[in-house]
Amino acid sequence: MKETILFIAKYITARVLWFMAGFMVVAAVFAIAGCSDQYRYPCQDPANQTSKECNPPVCEADGTCTEYLVEHYETKS
Repeated sequence: MKETILFIAKYITARVLWFMAGFMVVAAVFAIAGCSDQYRYPCQDPANQTSKECNPPVCEADGTCTEYLVEHYETKS
């Protein structure tokens, strides 16, 4: 009887561990699939910084100028 209980406990523990591992893999796949390289505003994209819509006076009306959206950090020399 005791051996049967130990076998069942080991079997359940192994199943729970496999279930948790599978759940973690699925969660990681969904997390990675949700990531993409997109910018919220077109003027945040470095490729668009010279476009007409990202330079004043066009961008000042809606506040999407590059200098408003991207922080410029000064390096200490």
